[in-house]
Amino acid sequence: MSHEDEHELRRGLRELADTEGPATGAPPTAAVVAAGRRSRHRRRALTAAAATMVVAAGSVLGVRWTGAAHDRAPTASGTASGTAPGTAPGVAAPGDTVATSTASPDGVTSQPGGDGVAPLPPVSGPYPPQPRSEKGEPLDSGPREPVENVRYRYDVSAVCGFRYVAFGGRVWEAEGADHAYSWVTDRAHGFIRLTTDPRTRAPVAVFEPDGPDPDRGTRVYRPRATTPACLADEPRRAYSDAPAATIGPAEPVEGARYAYDWSTVCDKRYLVFGGRLWKAEGAAAPGALECLVDGLPQVAHIRLAAGRALVTKEDVPLSGRSRTYGYRPVDRLDAAERTGCPALPALQRLARQQSEDRPAVKPTR
Repeated sequence: MSHEDEHELRRGLRELADTEGPATGAPPTAAVVAAGRRSRHRRRALTAAAATMVVAAGSVLGVRWTGAAHDRAPTASGTASGTAPGTAPGVAAPGDTVATSTASPDGVTSQPGGDGVAPLPPVSGPYPPQPRSEKGEPLDSGPREPVENVRYRYDVSAVCGFRYVAFGGRVWEAEGADHAYSWVTDRAHGFIRLTTDPRTRAPVAVFEPDGPDPDRGTRVYRPRATTPACLADEPRRAYSDAPAATIGPAEPVEGARYAYDWSTVCDKRYLVFGGRLWKAEGAAAPGALECLVDGLPQVAHIRLAAGRALVTKEDVPLSGRSRTYGYRPVDRLDAAERTGCPALPALQRLARQQSEDRPAVKPTR
């Protein structure tokens, strides 16, 4: 066979292989070409099927990848972010107590963060007073991130002679200790607040006992670099973002001075003390010219004097410079007063609650 004939045969075989339709004829060449064509069709079918599977798998994976953006990835310990190892989400870790929610007297509820990450949002009406802890209950500890110049319920443990407190994520120390008092109780009830020493501009924690004339037992705690070993023996602690919102006892003693958290509702024109409602003296409300942004109660002190309630508030914490505002009891409110202060019904309910539901034992001096 010449070179030209071989070339023509090869060209013809290629044309036969590229021709669609069944191969006919029984010549050996046609049989070979038909077998090759069948192999080629099988390869095409397999390729198309593989491509279809890849596209389908990609669609499924695409759906999963899109949904994964809403999933919370586990931490290295295998628990959800923000959960202590070995603790189910929403359950307090060992040694801690979940903070309780706080409802204002008019039914508005605020939920503390528990871990003290942020302060409570403002409520519509006065913040409800927080009761002190009972024997055997966890120690009141305030939040882990307190707001400056806001009182919180706090129990100073007796295990270190009341010398150290753990508050706001750090340890504080006061001068001296009182180990004799630890034989009487395991805790000292009171209120604590974070503030700044006006002389040194350094942060301090101020503790006031819960009772008349708190100045006699007020202690100023300063930051301590290390944690004393005795704090490890403290009873369990409970954390809450709720401000103390203390309004004194239901039956105050004439002339006695009490820690008082001044509610900012209605520009502080009205307050609750001794189980009744009081109205500020003068035409202008005490808080009319103040910038009351967060609505949290303000640190003050109150006392009864000749039928008046006198509220004293420091201009600068721990500075000794203060102002006093007078209030007189009010038994009836007209429509204009109710319209001007929507929180008045809540204040009235708080006054009734203090006088009827939770009467306090009359303190002695």
